[in-house]
Amino acid sequence: MLLVCLPLATVAQEEVATLGPVKRPAVTVDETLQSLNVEIRVPPPVVEVPRLQPQGEIPVERPPFAIMPFENLTEVPGVENEVMALVRAELQARGISILPDSRMVEFMRRHRVRYRGFMPGGLLGKLKEELQVDYLLVGTVVEYDAGNIPTFGLHTRVLDTATGRILWANYNSHNGADFESVLGLGIITSMQKLQEVVIGELLSDFSLKPGAPGGKVVAVIPFKNITERFWAGRAVTYMLITELWRQEGVEPIDVGDVKDTLVRLNIRHRSQLSYPEIDSLKEALGIEQVLIGTLEEYSRATLPRVLLSARLIDVRTRSVLSQIDQELDGDDEIKVFDFGRLRSVDRVAYRAVSHLVERLKERVW
Repeated sequence: MLLVCLPLATVAQEEVATLGPVKRPAVTVDETLQSLNVEIRVPPPVVEVPRLQPQGEIPVERPPFAIMPFENLTEVPGVENEVMALVRAELQARGISILPDSRMVEFMRRHRVRYRGFMPGGLLGKLKEELQVDYLLVGTVVEYDAGNIPTFGLHTRVLDTATGRILWANYNSHNGADFESVLGLGIITSMQKLQEVVIGELLSDFSLKPGAPGGKVVAVIPFKNITERFWAGRAVTYMLITELWRQEGVEPIDVGDVKDTLVRLNIRHRSQLSYPEIDSLKEALGIEQVLIGTLEEYSRATLPRVLLSARLIDVRTRSVLSQIDQELDGDDEIKVFDFGRLRSVDRVAYRAVSHLVERLKERVW
């Protein structure tokens, strides 16, 4: 088929020139084009597409919390992962958004962090910068015995990644027999149930708050441990930090900064400090007081028993403010029959630490 694209006016002029003025019936444009064997092609309508305005980046929710892999001071390998998952689930049930564990593990691998249970302030700053999290939760499983009557003890605290300050700390522990009633009922025999109870109580007062402004800044030097339990001194140090944090007018430095400073200053003898070492700690940590001591007994016998000694030193005057020996066994808290008995050594240790801090408060604070 021949395609011709000629203006209509040209066709009309040629016909008039050849035939002259002739009266012809009116024809439409379509009929004229068809008579010339011209195909009619109607272009498609032009549809105007509105331009899309740039919307910017879609906001992404930033989890404010990260959880450091838990420390395990028990003799049962792997329980720290189980406990950490339970704590994470409990916090998420309360509406708290938490960074995926894989990103926290990758951060630790990148910075060669091999320890658990604490993090120095320098690394906390990198954590905030690289992962944009505001708070780090650290935890330590202190007791885990899944026998016929289980025992479970857990310490946790939350650190501000911007300042390194402790914003919350707690410790809780139970033996299944702690819930026994007068008739011998109520004993918890399931570790899963006991974990639910311990973690629920542990987080019952979960609320972030720094120490009161103007409080005494205290560093707890990890206690010298002369017991057979090589990790017991670390557990007692965590307990001391927790109890000090709970005192009005006292702000403890977190163990991560203390350990990092001790390494940098090459201070090895933890149960005693020289005057130059006291001066160096004062300058490096900005503290007013330092607590040092020795864990002398941490017994898991049928009747658990703990013995520790401590000295509180004023770093400005280099003087000993108070020296205390604290001893406690599982029967010392009994009120009537067996009610009040402390059946696990970590529970005895925590009560001993509580009594020690109460005595310091009476004498010094």
